[in-house]
Amino acid sequence: MTFINDIMLQVILTKPFDRVRPNIMRANSYRLEGQRQPSNSNFSTVILGGKESVIYFSKLIYATKPETKYLGKRSYRNIASSVEVSKPDLAIIETNWLFSRFLHDNGFFVSPRVDFVLDINGTLENIQKKIAYGKRKRIKKMAKTDWTSEITKDPVKVKFFYDEMYLQHMFRRHGELATPISFSEYEKLLSQGYLMLIKKDQEYVSGKLLVHQGNELRSFILGVRNTDSELTSGSLAAWYYAIVQGVQRGYAKLDCGETPPFILDGGFQYKRELGAQVRPASGPTAQVFGIRLFRMSEPVRNFLSSNPFVFMDGTNLSGLIHLESIDDLHESSCVPGLSCLYVVASNLNCSNNRGFKLRQLARKDFSSHKIRALGLFGEACNAEGYSLYHLAL
Repeated sequence: MTFINDIMLQVILTKPFDRVRPNIMRANSYRLEGQRQPSNSNFSTVILGGKESVIYFSKLIYATKPETKYLGKRSYRNIASSVEVSKPDLAIIETNWLFSRFLHDNGFFVSPRVDFVLDINGTLENIQKKIAYGKRKRIKKMAKTDWTSEITKDPVKVKFFYDEMYLQHMFRRHGELATPISFSEYEKLLSQGYLMLIKKDQEYVSGKLLVHQGNELRSFILGVRNTDSELTSGSLAAWYYAIVQGVQRGYAKLDCGETPPFILDGGFQYKRELGAQVRPASGPTAQVFGIRLFRMSEPVRNFLSSNPFVFMDGTNLSGLIHLESIDDLHESSCVPGLSCLYVVASNLNCSNNRGFKLRQLARKDFSSHKIRALGLFGEACNAEGYSLYHLAL
């Protein structure tokens, strides 16, 4: 039966089924109710997706664990129409690229997982200049002490890395959201690349699995020994020596891996500080979130202030954020690879914009905007006395 279901799924995922797929594909749906800080206002979220997404967004959005109600299995079409009627503060559909047109047409921002890639052409010195000052300072300090790297495929060391570094680091960092790859998948990736181990004072501290792909060196998994004193240093050392390996072997880019599309997410910011640029995660089954905001209430403004996110803007990536003042715009939101930020604000002084190219969007443009979600959200902002600005990066 499973074999037949797999065949049916592969058929449904083909192009002739683009129009009917949203009616056929079903997933679990949930409604979350809780409070947003600092206003303590009630905030409602409807999620179509797996339990992992419910856990992730519960922690991302709410001050304390929200009340969660299971709504049953719903089709994508059904959940899109039902949230149009119920209008929660936020609706999220967890899906993939195959549903991007459906999301766009139904007023959802198409917000993919983002892949970070670092340009490693040129000298190591010039590449290091792209790295954030704090990390660059720590790297220089490492270079003066007893840190070294080692390339290996020794079976004992390969198993040691997987058990003692990768799995422990994965569960320590991600907890119940951890989804480690299997040892057999790890070995398959290893056959396409090599394991790099990092030592300090002759003791193994961290490591990375590096894989060749054209002119890119891809970083697939990171492992750090379970020692609090070396957790952050071991991770940074693994990234630095991966850059060194890429430069020495003549690669043009280092693929630093994927993160969720939320700009202030810890993993997102860490890779941005390495100097890497964002691009959409590729492949028809790469994870995509459909995000729709229905109003511009105080808790929604607070959500956008603390959780600005990336979305598809034609073939480019742009971001959406709420600011009280242009002076509140921090470097952390100006991400290499984004074409622009769309800024929600009550009033921004376009003549005092710190050198940014800032333009207020006209209300008449929203009804025909190429990004339907942005047009609908712009109208909702105007209804509450807020404006939407385009800020070129």
